[in-house]
Amino acid sequence: FFANKKWPNVIGEQLFAFAKRQDNDELACFKINESGVCEGVYLINGWTPNGFDIIQFYPDFWEWVHLVIQDVSEWIDNKG
Repeated sequence: FFANKKWPNVIGEQLFAFAKRQDNDELACFKINESGVCEGVYLINGWTPNGFDIIQFYPDFWEWVHLVIQDVSEWIDNKG
């Protein structure tokens, strides 16, 4: 879904939510430009009193993937 349509008036960017953490309301959203091209990834906290809060912006998908790998590694270490 488009976060900016679900929660209008938060940011003037087109944000397409494509991933959600299981343990909280964080969403990863592609920032889509007017040509329909991804220009980075926003990490947002959804379902807040304002609609959503921006946590972090990653200029490319691979930077965000690096964060996910770190989070999964920490999650696995905590399970053991």
